[in-house]
Amino acid sequence: KENKILSSNVIFIGTWFPERGIFFKKLIDLGLDIKIYGNRWEKDPNYSLIKSKITLGHVHDPLYSKLIQCSKISICLLSEGNVDGLTLRSVEIPAIGTLLCANRTKTHQKILIENKEAIFFKNANECYKKCNSLLSNIKKINKIAYQGHIKVIKILKADNETI
Repeated sequence: KENKILSSNVIFIGTWFPERGIFFKKLIDLGLDIKIYGNRWEKDPNYSLIKSKITLGHVHDPLYSKLIQCSKISICLLSEGNVDGLTLRSVEIPAIGTLLCANRTKTHQKILIENKEAIFFKNANECYKKCNSLLSNIKKINKIAYQGHIKVIKILKADNETI
């Protein structure tokens, strides 16, 4: 019952920043079936156009994990202000067992094999194309998600301490 309520094709959980607003507006305009959760999204200049896809507010555990687990694909965006190559979500999403779709960075590519353990993108157009293509192949989504999960849990042995 909970899975049916929380399920989504593509999910993003995170705080709004201007560059994220632009990115997700593009994905929504292209037609990606996505749900967005997080703070400050009402500040986006296009909020009135995208608000049907957004649930405002901070997402706490265990809801955070459940939302990701009930999604086919979870998008992970890095903070442009932090100039990161990866974020905690880069590991949490595959650890939970969901397909990670993240910015293509050297660090991401160093820990996860592209198109085998996660999918990566350069921009919103590439993200849309990859997500849209994968959504028609649930077996491939499950296979990549599983291989990413195994990599993070069994090979990298990621836990709170090692992350």
